[in-house]
Amino acid sequence: MRIVVTGGAGFIGYNLIHKLFEQQHHVIAFDDLSAGEPSRRRDKLLNKLAKETYKDQNAGYRDLVLNHDIETPNLLNSTLNMTEQFDAIVHLAAPISVPQSYEQPRAYIDQIVDGTTEVLEVARQRKIKKVIFASSAAVYGDVTRRPTRESDLDHMIPTSPYGVVKRAAEDMARTYAKAHDLETVIFRFFNVYGPEQDPTNQYAGVVGKFLEAVRQGKSPTILGAGTQTRDFVYVGDVTDAIVAALTKTVKPGTTLNIASGRATSINDLAKESIAVNGKKSLQPKYEDARPGEIEHSLADISAAREALKWSPKTSLKEGLAKTYAWLKSSGSAP
Repeated sequence: MRIVVTGGAGFIGYNLIHKLFEQQHHVIAFDDLSAGEPSRRRDKLLNKLAKETYKDQNAGYRDLVLNHDIETPNLLNSTLNMTEQFDAIVHLAAPISVPQSYEQPRAYIDQIVDGTTEVLEVARQRKIKKVIFASSAAVYGDVTRRPTRESDLDHMIPTSPYGVVKRAAEDMARTYAKAHDLETVIFRFFNVYGPEQDPTNQYAGVVGKFLEAVRQGKSPTILGAGTQTRDFVYVGDVTDAIVAALTKTVKPGTTLNIASGRATSINDLAKESIAVNGKKSLQPKYEDARPGEIEHSLADISAAREALKWSPKTSLKEGLAKTYAWLKSSGSAP
């Protein structure tokens, strides 16, 4: 397959591209390198391309197109080779922080809503039949029914600008699916974690922060009481879901939760993170919760199991061990 990946040097994008390379797909990746760690991942991908001969039967090497803002009108379309037909776009490019969305709501609208619209327009104009859009569990807000089904969105109100703009982008994807018969697949990712997720970023995910603190012999910091729960899903399982959506026919406008289907309290996550390296003397410390954070999150993943014949394979314990091993080998990211 010939696949365009936006956000290709990001956390999920990096892991996805490696999987697509291994399966011998032709990949064109875009990333504006707006955060620090994508540059490092970009260099690692380029080094891998330089060392190994990844070729399609019919179309040359995989490419990385850098420093491109996908929300800029016509930029994505004009950069793609006009003579080459693509099978799908995996749209991962977006800022991902709930706290930052309060500080920069306009930027989140520009990058997420406008960026997604630009990707959908490229698919329409180029007759690319499939777009996989990375949405978020943040669209649900603070749900009362758990596990949460995709249809529960009708009764929920997002509690952050991030959730609001992701929902708006979802609506745009569904509109294009109906109006242009575009096979859009909307993935609502829950708490994705794993190797290549930068723990030093101030908006980093809680798993990376906890494991990096433990690696340094420090106590992990819990925001709030720690009784809040999350549905953590390993990045390898997420990329498996994306590949499954690329290779299966899915009804246009389909929306799927991508998660583990298991709830873990932040207190328990801290304990499991400390147990990874056996430093039982460490105890978590507590600070005030951040605004906009939901109390509980748990996905119903039965629709994804049915539509994609997919299910998560990595337990939290196994995923934490793999992530911790990566942190140790890298000396921390980046």
